[in-house]
Amino acid sequence: LEREFQTWLCAHYAALCSLPYWPRPVLVHQIPHLLAHGFHPPQQRALVVVDGLALDQWVAARSAMPERPWTVEEGALFAWAPTLTSVSRQAIFAGEPPFFFAASLDTTHKEEAHWLRFWESRGIRHRELAYLRQQHQEDDEALIERVRARISDCPCRVLAVIVGTVDNLIHGAVTGTDGLHASVRHWAQRGALWTLLDRLIDAGFAVFLTADHGNVEGQGLGKPNVGATAHERGERVHIFPAAGLRRQVAVQYPGAIPWPAIGLPDDYFPLLAPPRRAFIPAGKRTVTHGGIALEELVVPFIHITRRA
Repeated sequence: LEREFQTWLCAHYAALCSLPYWPRPVLVHQIPHLLAHGFHPPQQRALVVVDGLALDQWVAARSAMPERPWTVEEGALFAWAPTLTSVSRQAIFAGEPPFFFAASLDTTHKEEAHWLRFWESRGIRHRELAYLRQQHQEDDEALIERVRARISDCPCRVLAVIVGTVDNLIHGAVTGTDGLHASVRHWAQRGALWTLLDRLIDAGFAVFLTADHGNVEGQGLGKPNVGATAHERGERVHIFPAAGLRRQVAVQYPGAIPWPAIGLPDDYFPLLAPPRRAFIPAGKRTVTHGGIALEELVVPFIHITRRA
């Protein structure tokens, strides 16, 4: 399955960007365009990005969803490759492929500015926009309270909320994908996600829930000794500033994937780990992201509204 999916991606991924965002987005950068389609105040839109939530983990979380008077439309779409937060999540808020924000491709600090610029260019006033990101070690209840305060204090028409709990679970996973599924299910059972959605829907928002990337379990094949020659050294991807440098490292790791510059800047050369492998010490295992496995690249896209 992994080989077939990789073959399909190499043949078709570049063409996905030319597909329309309506009636369903295909790539994550199309999400704000869908939200803006036919949007007129006093309508309200909320985008909830659960950082790192893979499609299979959404299924685990959904099993704990309490009974609510909601209409839930489930779908999926493609993240941007490589599936790094600074690439794919930033694309969501910019509403553009990564090529258009090359100067900030190694950080997420420009997300709020991207989000505000997208909506202000469509006539939404600054004070009617909000971007709230769960801070490091901020618990879910504190985030929910900040969301409640923001939508209560002054009129808010378009809101983005980043939930970081699942990403924290990923980086703390020590028992592989099975253990991560159990952790996500337990988190969902505690109810913070549904409380957040309750607050938004009760306030009149149509809610869209998605993720910037998923995750996959990988086995170590060794760490490349790349030093300062790599822009970024992830567990599933290394980023090089030149094709020659990438080629020198790739020959040491049979099966590694020199990912083409699809939607990426000209000086951005990703080397992806082989299927189910990771650039960590040989014999070790991890749950991570950055590559093009099905679980990393296809993410949930859920539309939730109050049932009439």
